[in-house]
Amino acid sequence: MKFPLVLLHYLIICLTLVLAAVVPEECEKTSNEAISMHINSSTTKTQRTTSCPALDNADSSTQTQLIYRLTNPCRFDRFDRPFPVLGKNSVADQPTNINVRIYITDIKIIDTNDMQCKIFGFLQLRYMDQRLAFGEYAPKRLQPVFGDSQLLDRIWVPHIIFVNEQNTAILETSKKDILIMVMPDGVLSISTRIEASLSCSVALNKFPFDDQKCSAIIESWLYNSSEVILHWDEEDSIEIDSNIQLIDYDLEYSWHNETIFQTRKGDLRYTLLGGNYSSISFTVYLTRDSLFYTFDYFLPSIMLVAISWVSFWLQADQTPARTTLGTSTMLSLFTLTANYEKKIRNKKPCTVL
Repeated sequence: MKFPLVLLHYLIICLTLVLAAVVPEECEKTSNEAISMHINSSTTKTQRTTSCPALDNADSSTQTQLIYRLTNPCRFDRFDRPFPVLGKNSVADQPTNINVRIYITDIKIIDTNDMQCKIFGFLQLRYMDQRLAFGEYAPKRLQPVFGDSQLLDRIWVPHIIFVNEQNTAILETSKKDILIMVMPDGVLSISTRIEASLSCSVALNKFPFDDQKCSAIIESWLYNSSEVILHWDEEDSIEIDSNIQLIDYDLEYSWHNETIFQTRKGDLRYTLLGGNYSSISFTVYLTRDSLFYTFDYFLPSIMLVAISWVSFWLQADQTPARTTLGTSTMLSLFTLTANYEKKIRNKKPCTVL
């Protein structure tokens, strides 16, 4: 019985010696790995720091070199909005002010079937981004730096949309028609061509002596009023080409408006965040040119009715003449009505004629 106990003690002693030899080796290995990881991490951080391009002596840099240094990810995060600057300090709890200008080159005729109008023109957004100011680094460069659609992917944009749009293109589709201008003090100007089909509720109760009001509502889809406030530019906020010629309509005047409206939390139109949103709008007032309808529809209709009265002066036995006159009058009226209906299908033409 003593022999197994001696053997058991011997095995325990051997196991203890083996563990005593292995554990320090593993601890030393783990410690060496930790030190190596720390050294590699420090080296990587040092490389990242040294790889960030310097902005000193930027006067000799080209426009492309300067703008790519300013927007390098090591110093510029395109997902962070720019904060307004008061004095020399940025204020994080204040919203970013976006000034908007629109120049309308053409307005397409209102489609009464689809209840829409189409506008063509240019949209300009202007705001301050102090991170792009290069006057301190390039004091001799007094002219702005220009960029195109490639620069749009490196800077922050306020995500502007037309709320009552049916089909539009802003800062996305026609990227070749985007011009970006950066001033030495950090003022950023983005200009782009727009082509928007906007919903327009057409009231035809007084056709063809009606007038229409079509509006375009602009908002920021992502940022509420605590982060972004939209303003119409103080000078020439809305310009309309004086050479615009509309068929059936005359452009009388236009006006614009700024407002703050509240949305509920969970509204999919506003990224489910809810809150107050900044909104700007402009409206054009159009009056229909009724002279065309007077000479092409009203006067012919009056003449047809007057001709139909001739049948009352015919003799009672002149049945063929009376029948021919009545049939011709009705066919002419039906033809006139059919042509009239092609012009406007949402209104019964007989009620006006």
